[in-house]
Amino acid sequence: MGFKVAMALAVYVIPGIMVFFGGLMLDHPPKTINAAYGYRTAMSMLNQDTWDYAQAACAERWRRWGRVLALITLVVLIFALRRPDFADALGIYTAFETAYLLASVAATEMDLRRTFDREGRRKA
Repeated sequence: MGFKVAMALAVYVIPGIMVFFGGLMLDHPPKTINAAYGYRTAMSMLNQDTWDYAQAACAERWRRWGRVLALITLVVLIFALRRPDFADALGIYTAFETAYLLASVAATEMDLRRTFDREGRRKA
């Protein structure tokens, strides 16, 4: 039983990180471009305008997508923990969660590229 509880908590790490850091970045976004805290990609660090936009876009996306992922995870856990091979199923599911997290980064980059040109100027 203890192993099942540990596995259930483990699959909530990624949605938890997304919701927690999404909320943290919404409430306390990094004010200036830095290499320590915030959504840091080449496009987001071009100038202050791209930086501010990326922080807000990523934070809102992580908070929203993390909540959705937490609900999906709950449904998966209800079914997976009843199976004898639940550890394998949850391992595969964790790969899905990781892909989901990476998709949020790709979506934020697409938002940046729709809003800004290569030099970081807003598109008209």
